[in-house]
Amino acid sequence: MKALVWVKIEELETSHITDVHSKCPRKGPADYVHVSMEVDEYIRIQEEAKAVWLKEQHNRNRQPKDWK
Repeated sequence: MKALVWVKIEELETSHITDVHSKCPRKGPADYVHVSMEVDEYIRIQEEAKAVWLKEQHNRNRQPKDWK
């Protein structure tokens, strides 16, 4: 099964996709392309983004020396 998503052109060219959108972003729509990817790849990208977000939330009120 495939997922249709919007990806930044720069990320697609470097093959390092970190952010995907289900709709074309209103900011700078010329910087995005519509691509199809495997659902497994889409889920992996979403999980990595969530892990980064959770880490940022965990460390937001801590001093850099206390970051985990």
